[in-house]
Amino acid sequence: MRTFRSAFLVAALASTLVSAGVARGQAIPFDLEVGYRFLDVIGSEESYRSQINEREGFLVRGVHLGTDGKTDGFPILDHLRIDGSDLGAGPAGSLSVDAGLTGAYRLRLSYRHLDQFSALAGFANPLGALIGQQTWDRTRNMVDVNLELLPGAVVTPLLGYTSNALTGPGYTTAFVGQDEFRLAQDLTVHDQEVRVGAAFHAGAFSGEFLEGWRRDHEIEKDSLAPGAGAGNNTGTVLGNNLNLSSLTRSSVTDVNTPTSSFFLRGFATDAVQLMAFYVRANASGDSTDQENLNGSLVSFPLARFFTGLADSSSSRVENTMWRLGGRVEWHVLDGIDVTGGFVRRHATWDGQDLVSSLFTGTSNFTGFTLADIQTILNAQTSVDRIEDVYDVQVAAKGFGPFGIRAGYSRIQQDLTVTEDPSEILVPGGQGGNFTRDINRVEGALTYGSGPFFAAAEASWDDANQAVLRTDYLTRNRERVRATWKGLPWLTLGATGLWVDQKNDTLGINSKGSSRQYTGDVTLTPVKPLRLHGAYSKLQADNSIPIRAPQDFTVLNSLDTEDGQMWEAGLGLKLDKIAIDGFWSRFANEGSYAYRLYRGGARVDFDATAHVGLIGEWSVDRYLDYQISTSNFRANRYGVYLKWRP
Repeated sequence: MRTFRSAFLVAALASTLVSAGVARGQAIPFDLEVGYRFLDVIGSEESYRSQINEREGFLVRGVHLGTDGKTDGFPILDHLRIDGSDLGAGPAGSLSVDAGLTGAYRLRLSYRHLDQFSALAGFANPLGALIGQQTWDRTRNMVDVNLELLPGAVVTPLLGYTSNALTGPGYTTAFVGQDEFRLAQDLTVHDQEVRVGAAFHAGAFSGEFLEGWRRDHEIEKDSLAPGAGAGNNTGTVLGNNLNLSSLTRSSVTDVNTPTSSFFLRGFATDAVQLMAFYVRANASGDSTDQENLNGSLVSFPLARFFTGLADSSSSRVENTMWRLGGRVEWHVLDGIDVTGGFVRRHATWDGQDLVSSLFTGTSNFTGFTLADIQTILNAQTSVDRIEDVYDVQVAAKGFGPFGIRAGYSRIQQDLTVTEDPSEILVPGGQGGNFTRDINRVEGALTYGSGPFFAAAEASWDDANQAVLRTDYLTRNRERVRATWKGLPWLTLGATGLWVDQKNDTLGINSKGSSRQYTGDVTLTPVKPLRLHGAYSKLQADNSIPIRAPQDFTVLNSLDTEDGQMWEAGLGLKLDKIAIDGFWSRFANEGSYAYRLYRGGARVDFDATAHVGLIGEWSVDRYLDYQISTSNFRANRYGVYLKWRP
C-alpha cells in the first residue's frame, strides 16, 4: 500500500508541475506512462517471486519531465529533470530528481525501492518440505540527496545524506543441543550517512574534500517457528528425542563510521595530468545478544543433557581502513598515451567477544541429576592487512586501422593474523604473517576498417602463493569480439570469452574454467521492420576439495554448468502503431539442470499527438529438473495510458 501511494504521488506531482508550466504558457517536456498490470501464476508462486517478483497492481511504468531555461512559473530554478520507472507494483522502482539554478545551487535526489523475496526449495532440507528453511520477504528503501552550493565557483560547498532501510520477516535455522531448529525472524536494518565538504577549482587544479558520519543500526528478533520444536533430527541421540518447547533470541548491533576523503587533480603541463586521493574510514561496532530456550537437549562438550539455556554475548569490533594513491597521465604524442599509478590499501580488524552460557536442568548420560553449569568464553582476534598496487599502461592509436594497448601491474599483499580464522591455510599453524604477490600482464589489439571492427584483449595473472583457500596461483582471461556492418540492412556480431584459474597447492588443488560464446544478427529488410536474433553458449567447470563434516573424509566439490540461450526479437513501426516482440530460451544441462522460457509483446498506439494506449503481454515458464514443485508458468498483462501534454 505504501508503494502504491508513492507511485500515485509521483504521478500527481509531475502532472501538477506540468499543469503549472502550461498555465503560464511554458512548454515543459513531459512523458507519463501509467496503468495496471494483471498477473496469473500456475505452479510455484514462491519460485516465481524468488526469480522475477513482478506482481499485480497499479504501476507508473515511466515518468520523465525535463526543462532547461528560466521560466516565469518557476523563478527559483532553470533546470529540472524528473525520471522514474516501475513505481508501484514493480519489484525495483526508482525515481531521480535533478534541479538547480545556474550559479546558485544544484540538487540531486534519488530514490530506489526493492522487494527482496526468496523462498526456494532447499536441497539440504532434512524435513523434505517443498520450501527450504532459509527464506525472507523484505523491503529495501534507499534515498540519496546531494546539494551543491555555488556550482562552478572557486569553492563549492557540498552537502549530502543517504538512507538505506531494510525491513521484513523471514525464517532461519539455529543449531543448539545437537539438533537444528527452524526460527521465525524479524529483521530491521537502517544505515544512514551525513556528508559535508567542499569542491574547489583554481586554475589548473581542482579537487574535493568530504567528511562523513555513518551509522548502522540493526535489530534482529528470532523465535521458535510454529511446529518446529521437534527439530530436524528425526532420530534419537543417546536414546533421547531432542526437542525445544520455546526459544527467543534478540540481537542489537550498532556501528559508527566516520569517513574522510580527498581528491586532487591538476595539470603539470598541457600534456601531463596528475591525480591523487586519500580515503579513510574508522568503524567501531558493538553487538549484544540474548537467548533463552527450554527443551530436552544434549551437549557433547559438557557430556550432559540439559533442559534450559540462557546465553548472552557482547562483542566489540574496531575496523580502520584507508587507501592512498596517485596517478600520472602523459600525452606523449598524438595517439600515444602513457598512464601509471600507485595505490596503498591498509585495513586493520581488532575484535573481542565475551560469551556467557548457563546450562540448567543438567544430568549425565546415565540420567543422574547434576548441578547447573556456566561457561564463559572470552576471545580476541586481530588482522592487519596492507596491499600495494603498482600499474603502468601504454596505449597507441596511431598505426592506421590498428590500436594497441599494453600494461603491467603488481599487487603486493601483507597479512598479519593473530588467533586462527579458519580461512587461512598455513602448514603447521593458523596465525602469523603472510605475504602474497600477484603480477598481471595485459594487452589489447583493435582493428577497424570500413564495415569491419575486431578487438582482442587478454590478461595473465601469476601469484607466488595462496593465503586463502579461494585464492588462485594463476588466472588467465582472454576476450575477442567482432562486428560487421557491410550491408545497410544487415549487422553481424560475435564474442568469445575464456577464463581459467588454478591453485595446485598441496591440499587445495582447486581449478576452474569458463567459456562463453555469443553470436547475434540484426536484419532491417524494410525500414519499418527490425529483426534480431542471438545465440549464446556458456560452459563452466569448477572443483575444490572439501571435508565432509559427518565423517571428515575428503571429497571433491564439483560444479559444472553447460547452458545455451536462443533469443529472437521483432520491431515494427507503422504510422500510429509500434509493435515489439521477443522470445528467449535458456537451458542449463550442468550440475543444476533447468530451462527458462521468456516471451512477450508490446503494442503502442498513438491515439492523438498527446495521448496513447499501450498493451503488454509477457510470459515466463520455468522447468526445474531436480525439484519439479519449483516449476511455474506466469502470464502478465498490462494496460497503460501514455500522456505527452
